[in-house]
Amino acid sequence: MRKLYSSAALLLILFVAGCTSFQGAGAPENPKAAAEPWESSPFSSSYKVMNNAAEKVALEKEKGVRILLHEGYFIFDEKGKLESRYKWVYKILDQSGIDNWSSTRVGWTPWNQTRPEIKVRVTNPDGKSYFLSRDHIIERAERSESANIYSDRMILRAPFPRVTVGSIVEEEITLTDTLPRFDTGITKTWYFEGSNPMFMNRVVIEVPENLPFKYQVYKKEDLKPVKDSIGSSTHYTFEYSPVPAAENLEPGIPVDEPHWASLSFSTGESWNKVARVYNNLVEEKLKDTDFSSYLGKVKTPDDPFMAAVEITQWLNHQIRYTGLELGENSIVPTPPLKTLERGFGDCKDKAVIVTGMMRALGFDSHVALLSAGTSGDIDPELPGLGGFNHAIVYVGGEKPFWIDPTSEFSYKGYLPLGDQGRWSLVISPDTKDVVKTSIALSKDNKTVRDITYSMKDSGYMDVTEETTYYGSEDSYHRSLYLYSKKEDLEKSFDDYIKSAYRFGERVSLTNSDPDDFTLPFHVSARIKGAGRGLTEEVSGSVAIMQGEILNRLPDVFTFDDPDEKDRENAYSFYQPFVYEKDYTIVPPAGFVPRKVPESEFIKLGTISLTKKFAVEDNTVKVTLILDTGKKVISKEEFAETKKAVLDFLKKKPLIINFEHIGYKLLSEGDYRGAVEEFRKYCELEKDKAVHWIRFSGAL
Repeated sequence: MRKLYSSAALLLILFVAGCTSFQGAGAPENPKAAAEPWESSPFSSSYKVMNNAAEKVALEKEKGVRILLHEGYFIFDEKGKLESRYKWVYKILDQSGIDNWSSTRVGWTPWNQTRPEIKVRVTNPDGKSYFLSRDHIIERAERSESANIYSDRMILRAPFPRVTVGSIVEEEITLTDTLPRFDTGITKTWYFEGSNPMFMNRVVIEVPENLPFKYQVYKKEDLKPVKDSIGSSTHYTFEYSPVPAAENLEPGIPVDEPHWASLSFSTGESWNKVARVYNNLVEEKLKDTDFSSYLGKVKTPDDPFMAAVEITQWLNHQIRYTGLELGENSIVPTPPLKTLERGFGDCKDKAVIVTGMMRALGFDSHVALLSAGTSGDIDPELPGLGGFNHAIVYVGGEKPFWIDPTSEFSYKGYLPLGDQGRWSLVISPDTKDVVKTSIALSKDNKTVRDITYSMKDSGYMDVTEETTYYGSEDSYHRSLYLYSKKEDLEKSFDDYIKSAYRFGERVSLTNSDPDDFTLPFHVSARIKGAGRGLTEEVSGSVAIMQGEILNRLPDVFTFDDPDEKDRENAYSFYQPFVYEKDYTIVPPAGFVPRKVPESEFIKLGTISLTKKFAVEDNTVKVTLILDTGKKVISKEEFAETKKAVLDFLKKKPLIINFEHIGYKLLSEGDYRGAVEEFRKYCELEKDKAVHWIRFSGAL
């Protein structure tokens, strides 16, 4: 099985976790197509004729098949109804081609689509042709990728007959959308490149003159359509030939930069119309809803931000995240009181409740739609509902903000990373355009680790670590500690001990309550006999592995690949952050620090590292602060930053040395002072033999 065809009618299915892109199948005969046999005579040319033409095609990096044609044909009628046809033609080259390209799978939504039509012909080297039988097409309900999503989407699956090495496969699939009640236009995206090279990739779009139509081509700016007027429609034909295999994506491409060579198009009139249409749906569900009995849950009704936080936290204890995506409910929210009564709902259901309760408190609140995640964002020039997959809440006023009602682990309403910096449509009749959601600064995603090194009178030190998390780090660790098994957390921490301290024994590992949002999430740990600090008779030392703080950076900065090519795109930190490590090094009685390093501020490209050193009553204080800085950096800044990071990783550990004051005085010739020091500690801690041993050794 190799591909999934999926369409969500005039509105790509909204609010389901992840949108499915179109990847295949047929089209009607294109009058402008080149005179290749699979185009001039589809499903009828002989094997000899098609194979002779296929053997003239030269493509690099083929994987199991030679793709001769991939075509999408999109036909809009005057009412905006869409018929989508897809076509593949390819030759099987080896067994991997049979394994991966000898079946099909297509999804559809019965509430707004007709059952797909599938046509397949397999033509073999012996000249015989075999057509897919209707009896071999299996229909079943689609299994959701999420256990919390219940959908009425259906799947057709079918194995192809008599596929062998050398077979030429022609496949055509037709999906017809019925006209839904929503008049917001359609948005779709077609990807030209894939893991396999192709001889021809073509898109044809028929649009009647009464429909608005916009398109954008990405990462293939020279790809221009051929436009033809036929009757009252305009045909746009995009042809890309030959198509190379797509290169692996660079990590960290900013969401606003196109990731693949692709085409997006829309029949939406405007963002204002989309917002007005969906606003009518929201207002219909909120109409006459009385939230007064629930408002007592809000302790700070005069503070809009804290009120939204309290409502969201209360709601997440009342309503578990479950999507009942049946029929138009995949798009239309559920009435708030019904959601509260049944105890479950999805993002749009929760967003409507928070919106209604905030309005009941007198705040300007609206549902907001966006495409959440880490991949490319919607195009602000192409209006339509099709690109959205998530709903949050926007609250206006003097200090407007966004809040995600589905984020169960956000301390003080922190907006999840996948929601930040995304184009969002605020659902209001006054909305004119999409706007960007807020972006957290590096200082908002902060980890502070207070580390106390308690050096022994003799032997290896003990360690106490107190770690406090903020922002996205807080959310992540709340979830981690809530859902992980205790033994798994302990094993992970034991591995950390080996990495950070070489060896040591875990004495305790505790954490704050993940459901307690009155304070940031906190983890405490105690380690006995850690291998980075040792006290001997005359001296003691502690090693701080300063390079370890850089291990929090994405691997792309810390992995040195000699074959790595120069970066082509800007780089975006998915999570800009600050990581602070505050060391308190407490020497044993009688020991004093030798000279400590000077404090310094180091620029590692766009990243900064602050190192501070201080001595207070023989206790050494060391602070290391790593700040990733701005979210997006240019490719030139990336190269500079990576080089600086790799160079810093080669630096030696920071060594903080201590010496016994008695031996120090002896080395300086102050025998009387040395004896007094040895005697002082013998009297202060009479039960410790180590002081008497040092005293006697110095005599």
